[in-house]
Amino acid sequence: MKKKPKVTDADLETGTLFLIPLSRGRRAIGQIVIPGVEYYACAFLPVLEKGESLPEELRVTKLRPALCFLAYDTPFYQRRWRLIGQAPVHPKVPFPHFKLDKARGAHIMDVYEKFVRVASEKDERTIPYRTSVDYLIVSRALESLLATGKVEGDDREMLPSFIRRHAVGGRKLDRKAGKKHPRKRSRSKPKVKPVEQAVIVEFACPRPTEPQSLFALEAKLEAAIASAGVGEYDGNEIAADISDGTFYMYGPDADALFAVVRPILKACKAISRVRARLRYGPAEDGVREREVKV
Repeated sequence: MKKKPKVTDADLETGTLFLIPLSRGRRAIGQIVIPGVEYYACAFLPVLEKGESLPEELRVTKLRPALCFLAYDTPFYQRRWRLIGQAPVHPKVPFPHFKLDKARGAHIMDVYEKFVRVASEKDERTIPYRTSVDYLIVSRALESLLATGKVEGDDREMLPSFIRRHAVGGRKLDRKAGKKHPRKRSRSKPKVKPVEQAVIVEFACPRPTEPQSLFALEAKLEAAIASAGVGEYDGNEIAADISDGTFYMYGPDADALFAVVRPILKACKAISRVRARLRYGPAEDGVREREVKV
């Protein structure tokens, strides 16, 4: 029997695709985003069912980032995660921030281990420590998403929506070079940052619903929000069986943000029973909220 070639560090680079085995013969597709001592990777949905072959031309942009995590190289070298090729990194993979305790107080670091800022009191409460996960934890979280559409406990820190919500305030990261975009210097006085408000939209999906229809809706929301200059579209949480989901949007004025997205949500036939929660401040106790039926 022909011996399989050994996995080397050269095989584990940005964009490398791999398969994560799950129960009942299913497999999830994963991708290395940042190689290193720890590998920052992403696992996607939907999964390949038992007996389903990989498409001849695999496009990760047609998949949805489901979990993002740090892991060591052991699953690759032990062939628990089998390498299957290369592709450009999915454009919607988020980049996390982590908390690191120092002698003079906690610091916030990005995924490249570069300093972002000194931790605030809110950072201390909300931003997680840098933690690598075992391959079994990744499989468990994926199985939970497939079964219930959600994950519990610390596994939630792998959700793209969690990562986006807890990685604000730093500079943008360059996906290709792994560098921060330099800030332009200005002689004018710094602007006071407005209080972040939110529009969180929960919805059901009539059966059958194709993921592509939700991706198209996301693209419309993102473009409309950017064009109107009222904030940003921040991502989603969608059940594995595409039965329901949540969209997250943030900006300085929740009412203005909702006024832009409401017509788009109302016109979309791919979702139903749509309710929007407008939050007039940060995600803290006592902040005023109101719920609106779309």
